[in-house]
Amino acid sequence: MCCIRSNCVLSFGCWLLIFTNLSNGAEKTDTLMTKMLSDWNARQKIADSMLYEIRGHVIVPRDSYLRIDENQGVTPIHDSEYNVSTELLLDFQNNRVRRTEESEVLCAPIRSFIPYYEVDLYDGTQYFNYQPIDKNTSDSWKPGKYQSELHLTGSRPYGMFFSHYIDILLLTGHGSIYTHNSPVTPQKLLRTSVTSHFFKQELVKYKGRQCILLQTMPSKLRGKGYYNIIVDPAHESAIVKWSSFYRDQLYSDIEIEHELTKQGWLPARWTETYYSKPKIPITKTMCVKRRVFNPKLKDSDFKIEITPGMVIYDRATNSEFISSGPGKPMIPLKEWKLKHPDE
Repeated sequence: MCCIRSNCVLSFGCWLLIFTNLSNGAEKTDTLMTKMLSDWNARQKIADSMLYEIRGHVIVPRDSYLRIDENQGVTPIHDSEYNVSTELLLDFQNNRVRRTEESEVLCAPIRSFIPYYEVDLYDGTQYFNYQPIDKNTSDSWKPGKYQSELHLTGSRPYGMFFSHYIDILLLTGHGSIYTHNSPVTPQKLLRTSVTSHFFKQELVKYKGRQCILLQTMPSKLRGKGYYNIIVDPAHESAIVKWSSFYRDQLYSDIEIEHELTKQGWLPARWTETYYSKPKIPITKTMCVKRRVFNPKLKDSDFKIEITPGMVIYDRATNSEFISSGPGKPMIPLKEWKLKHPDE
């Protein structure tokens, strides 16, 4: 009986120790979560506006892409490398954005990468997308003569405006955290996070530092998509790793380095790895080359100059027009072609 009683007491003591450790762990997680949300709120006050210039390099192995069909084989036809640059102008006070991107994109008809240049704008009420023909022309590819250069997309963008990881990562430096179910948008650049945005919260070790692992709630629209985010409380709750999953399969992984600026720890460089095929990743190495706190802004920063001959697509009417110049009426493109059959 004594042995049985002794075992019972020992067993109870073990359970008490386990319960105490779990309680302490949960309490520490709660404390760090509270600090994290406070840090993110503080980050939203570091600037009224911001200008970022980013440069990077992309490596695309040929076999990282799946086959298009049995006749075409693997796309692209060779390994590719190219440079990318992005300029991001953010007006936090008036919720305005200008993003200029110069990159390359895979062109299926020729199975090679071609220049890709575009400007995405939100002026506080309307969205615009600008793809100038001259900057999207190369020796191997020339856009159609009457391809629309300026797209008037109205009060809604094409797809998700902040679908680029560059945007998402830079905005984390300002305490605005993108999730599938609570996305950051140009209409609301600074979005406040709450614990309910995250399905899982636990302490982890990352590169020798105690961090918080957050798992976002699964996407309501995409069903199986979610993010795993690692937060470093010691550096003003900077996000140091961002992983994207779909159906529990890793789709992309981003490791972020920060540097101490006059306004705190901000993203400085990162490596993005994409897994179209698990063993053949596509990699992007990105670096912030310039950041300007509170640049002076003009309304013209969030507009595109309309020049004579520019083809414009208006999504509201699903119509194309050709410009006669600033302040002059636009001519329907069909009408223009009838009057200028040889041009």
